[in-house]
Amino acid sequence: MLNNFSGLTELRRVAFCFNEWDESYVKPFLQCLSSLVRLEYLEIDGPKKACDFSCSPCGRLIIPTGPQQLQKLLMIHITVHTAPKWMSALCSLSILHIRLLMLGEEGLHALGSIPSLSDLYIYIYIYKEVKSWSSAMLIHSRL
Repeated sequence: MLNNFSGLTELRRVAFCFNEWDESYVKPFLQCLSSLVRLEYLEIDGPKKACDFSCSPCGRLIIPTGPQQLQKLLMIHITVHTAPKWMSALCSLSILHIRLLMLGEEGLHALGSIPSLSDLYIYIYIYKEVKSWSSAMLIHSRL
């Protein structure tokens, strides 16, 4: 289904909502995003289950060129393992809201490489054994 979006090169705003997530979705999803070259606003919703968006085959970024006009990325209703390296390629991104399981040095480096980032919300969650989500930390920055 994601292949159908590749022809929508003039699309400016889109929200994706996944009822389920499988790691096999990552590469097609990121390839879909790379074809949306005029995208300015992206919202990704999904299950509470942690998703891995760090797909970098052979160490290369999978989004080398497209959506270079993306200004706002909301990923607060889907949990991501860590900040993906490919986010550093989003040179126009000024607003990022993201929910992470962890934020390490590599994730901080990826976020620090985004030149236009001026509004950052990071929600870091811990999955407890009682199978409930609880907020461990909130990092908020407005530059």
